[in-house]
Amino acid sequence: MELALLGPVQATSAGRQLSLGPRKRRLLLALLGLEVGRVVPWDRLVALMWETAPPGALGVVRAHVSRLRAAGVPLETVGTGYRLALEPDLVDACRFERLVQEGALRPALALWRGPALVDVADPPLRARLCRTLEDQRLAALAAVVDADLARGRHRELVGELAELVSEDPRFARPLMLALYRSGRQADALAAFQRVRARLASEYGSKPSPEVEELHSAILRGDPSLELSAFPASPALVGRTAELNALDELVPESSLALVVGPAGVGKTALAVLWAHRVRSRFPDGLLYVSLGQSDPLDALFELLALLGVSSPPAELDRAASLYRSLLADRRVLVLLDDATNVAQVRPLLPGSAGCVVLVTSRAALGGLVAREGAFRLVLEASRR
Repeated sequence: MELALLGPVQATSAGRQLSLGPRKRRLLLALLGLEVGRVVPWDRLVALMWETAPPGALGVVRAHVSRLRAAGVPLETVGTGYRLALEPDLVDACRFERLVQEGALRPALALWRGPALVDVADPPLRARLCRTLEDQRLAALAAVVDADLARGRHRELVGELAELVSEDPRFARPLMLALYRSGRQADALAAFQRVRARLASEYGSKPSPEVEELHSAILRGDPSLELSAFPASPALVGRTAELNALDELVPESSLALVVGPAGVGKTALAVLWAHRVRSRFPDGLLYVSLGQSDPLDALFELLALLGVSSPPAELDRAASLYRSLLADRRVLVLLDDATNVAQVRPLLPGSAGCVVLVTSRAALGGLVAREGAFRLVLEASRR
């Protein structure tokens, strides 16, 4: 049997939907499903099923359990409680939590068919029972939205974000950014005003500093709000030798690594050098911050910068498209904060006119051995 709680409560067995009976019976099953594999005491079930328990409430619970067993639900009596005897992954709420922990956010979110327990519990009880699930859902949604914005899907996101803002004001910032990047500056400013008014009336609070800062940036048309704008040139002192070493890279090598410990200034050096030599790359500079991101998400971001709004969903096809777009161009690609070689290889253009500069805390020896990368080890600056 499989149990679905992320929406209307449903149970299926061998592809057949089980008849679960009236609302209270389905609520009982949902309560046991949220605690799948664990014993839920009778008194706790009664307290959750009724604000004021009627006479004979435990007898009603026992009758519901009997009917659920008859329908094919594997319920066990253990001491003074009941247990749903299922593997956790057969309950969608548990599967959702596992997928979130594994970072598979899109498959996790696809499990939701509506508010959890929507047809068996009123809003206060749902909030009490499902607060952690809802918080995880909203956090996963926020992460997916950020990734989609980085992919250049701002126009497609506007409608979804407008609905999400009505559910949770935390989506005000991505909505404003999506509207602005879609050429709708006035709508982005109006969205801010609506959220500010709502926060004041419903919560007695103000927008977060991040939202206020974005509002100010939209007002002045800050160019840094554009999709993955290349970082501004930093002020950097004491790295003349390293900059000169990178200067010698072109045209000797098409791949350079700047490696060193956290905080040593790898990104600042790479960005400064990119601005210093940008005239050598008439087709532009591309920048992506890798961190722990998947290579496919990084490719989506780079393809969005190259004007692709609907990239292939497969890594090999997306990489092939990326390489074909750069085949006849002279572009500098800065891959910042890479964690491993496998993350970098699909992002290499493979064309003679392009140069890739990678920053990383790791040595990335595989890129030196197989791709012939030039490696610059950055140590603490001595001033």
